[in-house]
Amino acid sequence: MSTRSQLEAELAGVEAKRAQLDAVAAYLRERIAATPGARANGAGRQRQGVLTAAAAAEQVLREHGQMRTPDLLVKVQEAGAQMKDADSLYKTLSRSKRFRRAGRGLWELAEGSQQ
Repeated sequence: MSTRSQLEAELAGVEAKRAQLDAVAAYLRERIAATPGARANGAGRQRQGVLTAAAAAEQVLREHGQMRTPDLLVKVQEAGAQMKDADSLYKTLSRSKRFRRAGRGLWELAEGSQQ
């Protein structure tokens, strides 16, 4: 194998590991945002330039009102938050006091979050 091929293979491996680490970091950000008391120090909003799914969902629901989980997922992803699927978004929203279920798969901002 040539030096170029070896470097390309090594680069591909490093990029794959980076993608895995990015996924773990996104997961941990969501866990931090869902931790009780996290909002007291600003966690769960926007951390180091990364928009959390909960913060994005709050913005979207402020603009659009009630939304179903799959539709909300699309808007959250368009806003730049990393969220892999509707089940993950559902779990994120259900763990936060900022959101409440308005029906089956339907979300809205909780009373205290509406302004």
